[in-house]
Amino acid sequence: MKVGDKKTQPVADAVVNRITGGSLPAVDAMARPSQPDMVDISTEAKELSKARKLLDAIPEIRFEKVNSLKTDIRNNTYSVDTEKVVVRLIERAIRDALYTKGKP
Repeated sequence: MKVGDKKTQPVADAVVNRITGGSLPAVDAMARPSQPDMVDISTEAKELSKARKLLDAIPEIRFEKVNSLKTDIRNNTYSVDTEKVVVRLIERAIRDALYTKGKP
């Protein structure tokens, strides 16, 4: 069965008449809405978009820092502040313990 066939059109018209109580109004394809569509973006969304653009502008790898570290390692001048490392490890362990304390 073809849609829009001469045999099916009277049936379709009958269904439309029964549902709508009459024929459907003509649709003007060129008709314009009285007001244009508008989009309102919240302040938070604008700030997020701005932050995303700033983050995208930052390179993933900071080559100058990487090259500096490579040079320090090659020259045997790279040093680690062990006190800072220990403090950060302890802070992280305490934070993790407090976070998981209430969870089964």
